[in-house]
Amino acid sequence: MTENISTIHFTDADEGGEGVAIVRRCGSSVALTLSLRDDGDLQVVLDLVAARSLVAAIQQAIEVIDRSENCKHGEDEVAQDTAQESAQPWRGGSQ
Repeated sequence: MTENISTIHFTDADEGGEGVAIVRRCGSSVALTLSLRDDGDLQVVLDLVAARSLVAAIQQAIEVIDRSENCKHGEDEVAQDTAQESAQPWRGGSQ
């Protein structure tokens, strides 16, 4: 028995092409199809252990990206604050 779970349309971050990810339940397995309009299709059928491992790996990659972007934004904010302080005239007193 096959049941469609989700269809996700996306733009490939490397090449910019149109793509689609399709997740289906196939009995007690998870089928994942990735398709790029200009580059063909890939389908894998994963048992539950492999499917959970894939989900965990994707979540970990997202968390790493989020942390690095938060750090980068924090550095940008510090640089902006420093630039704003430098641009203001000195008003005397101790620094």
